[in-house]
Amino acid sequence: MINTKKKSSSYFKFFYSLIQIKKIFFLVPVSFVFILTTFLLQKHNGTNPVYGNSVTPPYSAPMGVNPYNRYGDNTQNVNETSMRAMALTQHTNGMQAAGYTYLNVDDAWQASTRDANGNLVPNASFANMANTDPSIGLIAYVHSLGLKFGLYTSAGDINCSGTNWPGSYGYEATDSAKFLAWGVDYVKVDWCASSALQSQLTAQGCDFYSQCFIKKESNLWRKYMGSNVVLSISASGAGAPWQLYNDPLAPTMWRTGHDIDAAWATALPPAPGDILYIINQTHLQESLPYLGYSYQSNGHWSDPDMLEVGVPAVNGRPGLTFDEAKSHFSLWSSYPPSVIFL
Repeated sequence: MINTKKKSSSYFKFFYSLIQIKKIFFLVPVSFVFILTTFLLQKHNGTNPVYGNSVTPPYSAPMGVNPYNRYGDNTQNVNETSMRAMALTQHTNGMQAAGYTYLNVDDAWQASTRDANGNLVPNASFANMANTDPSIGLIAYVHSLGLKFGLYTSAGDINCSGTNWPGSYGYEATDSAKFLAWGVDYVKVDWCASSALQSQLTAQGCDFYSQCFIKKESNLWRKYMGSNVVLSISASGAGAPWQLYNDPLAPTMWRTGHDIDAAWATALPPAPGDILYIINQTHLQESLPYLGYSYQSNGHWSDPDMLEVGVPAVNGRPGLTFDEAKSHFSLWSSYPPSVIFL
């Protein structure tokens, strides 16, 4: 664990106290972010043991805010109004200046069916999402603040909140065109599908969770969206997507393991979802001692999943103590280079 100085520790305490008071994990004081980021970047300004100096420093990887770990797919808490408030906070409290430039809407923004032309349609909670007037449209408002906007879909025929929302399987070209037309800067492709589709793909010799299918989907999204949109493959480490890092159509980032939970270790050995479990997965799959260097290159990053700092106890998960939250943030920052989303 990184041995922070006493001054840095005081900023950790201020940050942690603030999120406990506000009960919201994305209000990060600029002083804390600046000092912690500077400390960690200094730590990693040396030579990459695999690529020399060809890999840019960690701050080149995407960083931003996604409220899913705090609120899930609850559209009462995650909607156009709350996302506009998050964007303004991110813009004014120093996070944007520190490099946290993405604001992402995760699962359950879609209507339950596509329109007559086969397009995904925002649901009532995001009805004005694509309006080009910043005073009305969410994406336009986010862009007006100088931030970038991210959106969610699934590689299967359903998304991961269930059958009520359509996935993008078979609609990759259609959905890519729509996302580009809306001005989306970041697309997270989650990995859920109906049992019928999984059986169909298995019979065709390219299982849904195989590297074969992950490469096929990644290549399709890259082909249709180009290289300027962040492409995040969220297959929870299935199919070893990091091995595709040198593919010209590789994703921008890939999940290294299990979905994260607000728990350091609920048992020993740690259970799937525990932060310690994900740390072990990341180290093993990303080839110690380089912590991912051997599978990363400029523009292609490991993603150990979003931070759980400030997320309260939910669904039987205990949340994190101050020391656990401090260690969690430090470790995620030190994976060189890795994606950080609060």
